[in-house]
Amino acid sequence: MINIIDKIMGGGKSTHIINKINDEIQADGWNNVKYLICVPLLTEVERYRNSIKGIYIYDPQMRGSKTIDFRRLISEQKNIVTTHALISKIDSETLDLLYASNYKLVIDECLDAVHEYKSISLKDWEILQEKFITINDKGFLEWNDSEEEYDGIFQEIKKLCEINSLMDVPNYQSNKKKLLMWNFTTTFFEAFQECYILTYGWNGSYFKAYFDLHKIAYNHLTIKNDMSEPYSVIADKQDRKDLKQLINIYEGDLNRIGDKIRGNKSNPLSSTWYTRQITGDKLLLNQLKNNTYNYFRNVVKTPSKLNMWTCYIKAKKYLSGDGYAKGFLSWTMKATNEYKHKTTLAYLDNLFLHQQLISFFKYHKIEIDAEQYATNELMQWVWRSAIRDKKEINIYIPSTRMRSLLNDFINV
Repeated sequence: MINIIDKIMGGGKSTHIINKINDEIQADGWNNVKYLICVPLLTEVERYRNSIKGIYIYDPQMRGSKTIDFRRLISEQKNIVTTHALISKIDSETLDLLYASNYKLVIDECLDAVHEYKSISLKDWEILQEKFITINDKGFLEWNDSEEEYDGIFQEIKKLCEINSLMDVPNYQSNKKKLLMWNFTTTFFEAFQECYILTYGWNGSYFKAYFDLHKIAYNHLTIKNDMSEPYSVIADKQDRKDLKQLINIYEGDLNRIGDKIRGNKSNPLSSTWYTRQITGDKLLLNQLKNNTYNYFRNVVKTPSKLNMWTCYIKAKKYLSGDGYAKGFLSWTMKATNEYKHKTTLAYLDNLFLHQQLISFFKYHKIEIDAEQYATNELMQWVWRSAIRDKKEINIYIPSTRMRSLLNDFINV
């Protein structure tokens, strides 16, 4: 059974799983415990390895390739910790080994389980449909048995078809390209006797949408006093009640650049807005850079070593400034504690769901809570700072929408 452990950052999810594994080792003996642990970053590998006592946990090495070494470790029945990136490359041979091995699975933070596959030309799509693939009633591409020995330019597509990882996007086709959607293979989860996914804000995640799309059953849980219990919104609000006193949100004229103008469909500081500014006169980018500099230098007056900021990568070079440039941390970063000394933050994004993913899920009658998604991503980023150690932080968040979401989150 798949168990979603949904608890606020710093709420003890990893500690809960580590304690569970240590208890199993104590009760059943080290030779009867077998886990595959998947983490976002290599830096997290050592944390699990150092905290779980009585067994050695291996991570795949570059011996020919990490995939080959991963298979070797599975075949030798080792306890394994590896990254999301390696798991996302799983193939049919590795899946077969896992099916035969009876592991338990831990996934720390949500996987990137659905994203656009590289677009292919309409000509290639016609060739694929005519000779190599069919589309089943669930939308998956299936490789034709008659072409089992194929080894040509569509080899990658063939391999993905073998593990049910490519889906048609019937409501999207441009004049020149065909869009396909890559899916993390659902058969992966069937290989484990137990599965634990550690996350926060499950209901606003693409991972939940992926589970709903494929009708994968799960238990939605949280933890209290190191014990699992059914998830509840009331318990989550209780977890958030002390955050308000730790977060000082800037309210002042520097926020005006993020105000939505009545009658204007543009969403200030969104990805589309940034693209428009970058290809235009860049005047608003210069203003935002000046605002950010002003906030760090004149409003909070913190030294550069304490400053942390983010924006969409495409805008980074236009917004980097003296006194904060080196404190850049991607808004997508999770699970790192290398920035826990940072006390002054600038969050320059206005996050929305990816439009083509929205269209894909809507076609399959799956809805994603866009506001919950944006709040999740914002708070994951904020949690990289000193607040993770219950220290006070300051934040400049000029997007009216994102600032409102943060206020809603902490005012419970």
